[in-house]
Amino acid sequence: MAADLAEGARAGNPGQGTSAWQAPEIRNFPRVAQVCERVIRNAVIKRLKALFREAAGDPGDGTEFDELQLATTALMVEAAGLDDDFAPEERQMIVGLLARRFGLSEDSVQSLIAAAEARLAEAGHLQSFTRVVKGSFDAEERIALMQMLWEVVYADGRLHDYEASLMRRLAGLLHVPDRASGAARKRALEELGLEDSDV
Repeated sequence: MAADLAEGARAGNPGQGTSAWQAPEIRNFPRVAQVCERVIRNAVIKRLKALFREAAGDPGDGTEFDELQLATTALMVEAAGLDDDFAPEERQMIVGLLARRFGLSEDSVQSLIAAAEARLAEAGHLQSFTRVVKGSFDAEERIALMQMLWEVVYADGRLHDYEASLMRRLAGLLHVPDRASGAARKRALEELGLEDSDV
């Protein structure tokens, strides 16, 4: 009887031999390992894709930001943070302006601002952004952008010398004449309910 059981176990015959039930598990181990490897690989790929989306300016909520949106936002963020104080009112001003200009939700605009901040850190200069704007906006749209930029720098109720210097530089890079930029500045002050004497 013992000899029969041993023979059954060696033959892999189910029901014969105490080790017969272990054989399928041993045979299936490579398949289980492959499944685990595939699950881990898919998780890594999914995470890498998310990182690539973030680097490209995609917040992952179905909204993909184009180069014009990123360039416009980068200029606003630069104008707001030039005094080393990205004030809450300046951020809120940017959110409102971009939401109206591009028809985005507040959450999407916040993601856009974060993507633009990353682009600014990588670029280290403004010409790449002003080049995109010049190639996409006509003269009137560039003047309208100057007004939005004035609204951003005046959002905290004051204009620093280096902010004024940046605005002159941006007007030159965007090919907006000084007179047109000055008129945009006055419209921005009116929009904010400010007077020249107030700032």
